[in-house]
Amino acid sequence: MALAELAARLNSAEYKNWLKAGHSLLLVRAALQRFAGEQIHAFHRQLIASDSARLTPPGRRCGGRCTPRGKQFQPICSLCREWKKEILSHHTNKMGEIYWGNCRPWLWPSNSWELAKAYMPRGKADTYSPDKCDASALLNLFIFCDHFNSIDPKKIREVIKCRNELMHSADMKVSSSWLKEFGIHVQNLLTEFYHVPEAQTACHRIQKDLNRVQITRDFLLDNCELQSNLQKEMQNLDDLVKELNGEKELAGDTQKVN
Repeated sequence: MALAELAARLNSAEYKNWLKAGHSLLLVRAALQRFAGEQIHAFHRQLIASDSARLTPPGRRCGGRCTPRGKQFQPICSLCREWKKEILSHHTNKMGEIYWGNCRPWLWPSNSWELAKAYMPRGKADTYSPDKCDASALLNLFIFCDHFNSIDPKKIREVIKCRNELMHSADMKVSSSWLKEFGIHVQNLLTEFYHVPEAQTACHRIQKDLNRVQITRDFLLDNCELQSNLQKEMQNLDDLVKELNGEKELAGDTQKVN
């Protein structure tokens, strides 16, 4: 019965479309992680070089008492106050919500990625490096930090919108027309990163993968968030693969006998 249910799901074109789109977002994330890390590191260096006396004063550091709470952050020490001002001065939406709770402010003078997390959506406190980020975190960084203002914000917003629609699909299904539009938006965004080799590789692979069917299990294995919700389906996929392999071996033995 489980195999029948799984077969029905995998035979759903809309479900496979959902998986293809999710897999494409994983490729976008992987393609932009190195770029994001290098650029934020360069941005951090530029800030310090422009005013080291204010942002990295000799003999001064935060003792770790400046602790944000969600969107609220009132620094106790003067050093964190200066860094907060600097972060706000480079935020493209100063009147919007900033999730200071993502950050450990006492590390701002020494850790560039703690700076980056101030431009990300909530829930990124444990995201200690670019390779731990999801696509949403990276795209929000690109749109809200003015260091990345050379990237067309409209193209970023289009992919963010698609990503949100995908993640909020209760039945994990999207139409073929939606998938086609999504593919166009992703391709348009990746053209902004023509100088990033990983982005160009991802661009070609996504174009190819959106026309493939056999990506279901790879996507589920790569996506830890989904694994927790789809453990039964993962087991069914493994069982199905084993059963199919067994049938192939049996068919091969039968041919030999004949």
